[in-house]
Amino acid sequence: MEKKGISPIIATVLIIAITIGAGVLLYSMVQPLIQSNMGKAECTQTTFELDRFSSCAGSGIIKVSIDRTVSTSDEPDVIGWKIVAVSEGEKMTLSADDWDDIVPGIQKTKQLSFSEFPVTNIEVYPVIKSNNIVQECTNIKRQIKVSPC
Repeated sequence: MEKKGISPIIATVLIIAITIGAGVLLYSMVQPLIQSNMGKAECTQTTFELDRFSSCAGSGIIKVSIDRTVSTSDEPDVIGWKIVAVSEGEKMTLSADDWDDIVPGIQKTKQLSFSEFPVTNIEVYPVIKSNNIVQECTNIKRQIKVSPC
């Protein structure tokens, strides 16, 4: 009985191809998980609070006071802020991309034009840039009830 099999060279090439394919498959599954967790870590390194006494809404404006006095200079770069105007059942997100001057160590009050509906609460979260990746940090948003201006 004569048995025939594949040659050792072909077997070696097949093993190498299977190993490379498994490595590529594993990388493609793990890489998105690593990227998403890195972004969340960057967001949690960004510190800020809202000053409810200096923030208000009404007469076609929203004033928001962002306090970064406890922030450190090694935090990710905040390149803008998202302001969510909230009323009973209504929400509208406003971009404050020119508010990049609210840097660590200061507190600033900024103003937006808004007259869509009466605002009762505002939510604020930063937009950061780290490692050339821009990310909206919705997982660290702050919310306050605002008084009339």
